[in-house]
Amino acid sequence: MCDVVLMTDDAEVHSNAWTIVRGEPAHRLLCTWHVDRAWRKNISEMKGDALMKATVYKTLLALMYIADKEIFQQKLTEFLDNAEEDDKMQKFAAYFSKEYACRPHLWTLCHCLGLHVHHNMHLVALHHILKHVHMGGRNVKRMDRCIHALLRLMRSKMDDRLLKVNMGKWTRHLLGIRSRHKKGVSCASGLVTVVQTDMQYAVRGTKPTDLYLVENNESVPHSTQLCPLRCYNTALECFNVTHFCQSERKMNCTVINGCNASSEKNYTD
Repeated sequence: MCDVVLMTDDAEVHSNAWTIVRGEPAHRLLCTWHVDRAWRKNISEMKGDALMKATVYKTLLALMYIADKEIFQQKLTEFLDNAEEDDKMQKFAAYFSKEYACRPHLWTLCHCLGLHVHHNMHLVALHHILKHVHMGGRNVKRMDRCIHALLRLMRSKMDDRLLKVNMGKWTRHLLGIRSRHKKGVSCASGLVTVVQTDMQYAVRGTKPTDLYLVENNESVPHSTQLCPLRCYNTALECFNVTHFCQSERKMNCTVINGCNASSEKNYTD
């Protein structure tokens, strides 16, 4: 289990069951959607006006997406100190310290860089289809009926897969990936500055304030130089992109392919 990343909601029952049956996973993460839902629920019960609640929620989101561990620890300490000094936030501060501040390795970006896992909502959606479409929303206890429902689910998914492959049906997510890939391939070489050959690049975005630092990440294990799910030209997991402007978080394919195009042009010249 040296390469297993287990992502669950905040209930320990799933993690305990996995550990008993399959062994300890290499990485344990919490689904960001479930963490966000828990934060929203507890913030809504906090004393204070709507502006104060919105400020606390945005601060927590900013903490979640900090990429540097030292900066995260500093900001987390500042947030807890300020929350404990405010009478309206003391109850929430005690809850956050008990549930999340003591285990940041489960939900923060800085502790899961390179794992490329953010949420498990695709699996949750699949379970929803299985229960409410193929099981009629009932708790099925008979093994034969469960197997029959699973077979029907597999058949429907195979039909959907055949339609996508043969009729060219693209989801919004895949269309976005293809669009960013095309932008990266056609990226102007003037936007890319080689900091260190084949190792580090600086890429300017469409806005003057956008700047990306692309580094060759040799520490992330990968079995192939190609990633057929996202890009046929580049193994995106081999690179680490640091966003100096957090306005765009889905530009990895664009900036990495821009670096590749610039590198290939330099070799040709």
